[in-house]
Amino acid sequence: MLLLRSPPLATTMPIVPRARTPTTTSLPSEALLPTVAIALEELSIRCLFKSHAWLSELNCALVERFANDDTRNDEIDSSSLDFTMREMAILTRARSLFHMHEYARASSLLSNATKPIPVFLRLYARYLAIQASTRGRSPDTDGLRRLREDVNAVKADGYIVYLRGSIERALGLEDAARTSLTTAVFMTPWNWGAWQELAGLTAGANAARSIASGEGLMGALYVAYVCNQIDALEDARRTYERIMEALPSWPYVRAQLAAVLYNARAFDEAQIIYEQLFEEDSERLESADVYSNILFVKEDKAGLALLANRCQRIDPVRLETCVVIGNYMSLRQQHEEAVTYFKRALRLDPNYLSAWTLMGHEYVEMKNAAAAIEAYRRAVDINANDFRAWYGLGQTYELMQMPAFTLHYFRKAASLRPRDARMWCAVGHTYEELDRMADAARCYERAVRCDDGDAVALSKLRAIRNGGEIDDELDAQ
Repeated sequence: MLLLRSPPLATTMPIVPRARTPTTTSLPSEALLPTVAIALEELSIRCLFKSHAWLSELNCALVERFANDDTRNDEIDSSSLDFTMREMAILTRARSLFHMHEYARASSLLSNATKPIPVFLRLYARYLAIQASTRGRSPDTDGLRRLREDVNAVKADGYIVYLRGSIERALGLEDAARTSLTTAVFMTPWNWGAWQELAGLTAGANAARSIASGEGLMGALYVAYVCNQIDALEDARRTYERIMEALPSWPYVRAQLAAVLYNARAFDEAQIIYEQLFEEDSERLESADVYSNILFVKEDKAGLALLANRCQRIDPVRLETCVVIGNYMSLRQQHEEAVTYFKRALRLDPNYLSAWTLMGHEYVEMKNAAAAIEAYRRAVDINANDFRAWYGLGQTYELMQMPAFTLHYFRKAASLRPRDARMWCAVGHTYEELDRMADAARCYERAVRCDDGDAVALSKLRAIRNGGEIDDELDAQ
């Protein structure tokens, strides 16, 4: 059975220009140094750790490329940090509670806060506490709704608007979340977490370009991120290569280029980049999960074992470590153990799309249809453009001998990957099961035009023709 860890060949979306003229360059420059330094302070004091870590890596690359020993951050304005000694003590204590994941205590400590930064921290801590308390279960919609009301009651800066958008997305209010997050990235463009949240709600490359027009480097990175998700891989590759020319030492953009190559099925090229990154930073875990997918597809059991041991040594409870070990267990046909590790990854991040899809694959191998359906549905709830999850749903219903449902999900997967011969072969086979031979033949013809490397579609098409059932119709096409 074909379980899709490896992506199909890519398509390129057409560019539709926006009337608005870009006001900033999409390439990194020395002029970004003071702006990034200010943004780092803002993210740090608000405990937006992931965005801060991402931006600090960019800052290091900018400093290495453009700064010298005499460069100073004289333009940093810390007036927003105007606190009394008592206020600063409470704020410092609250931030320490964030580091220890004691979000409810942090929110309680800041209950009397009135200034923008501690108010944000109080509300953000409540949001994280709600998410932590419902991890692995249905979201606390009542708690999230009350929190949204409280967020709407305070004066909104870019970070408050970002929090509102995150809450709205958790509540399934996609239109409202899209509006809030679009506003947030305009107000605080260096908050990469807001761009990532928005990417999950962006319908395609054209929509991403419309949002990001004029937003400089961050806008270009956001469009490339979306293009990589929706299979407009050439656009993403060109953007990352252009930025790499300006910032060759930035690990993030190199890892993203490797992810593009992985999605384009250029596994050897992607593997070279990942191995270079891990060689340069022996403690690096970022991207190890994607790299493990490459080793899985190549059936490199020894390489995957070495990677699993390395990740286990660095941090046994990191999300990436769990996924790497899960892939290793799956390659060894130890599917129950693989599920255990994917579940551990999801306890760390319930919205980690790949873990849901990979766990669905394991349940299919174990012939546990109900669990596979639940896993795949969770994946498409997180990202409706995940073709692997739609394809997995089709496979599961195929196991259950429910061809009408199978057809629906395979067609959805094919609509997301219209140049992937495997998708059209799956749709064609289902049409054959339904005795709709003319439709099956059209699907196989489509697969042949999509470079059917294994000639599966061609042999199926010949079998239908030789059957004589639709010769006249096919000859007329």
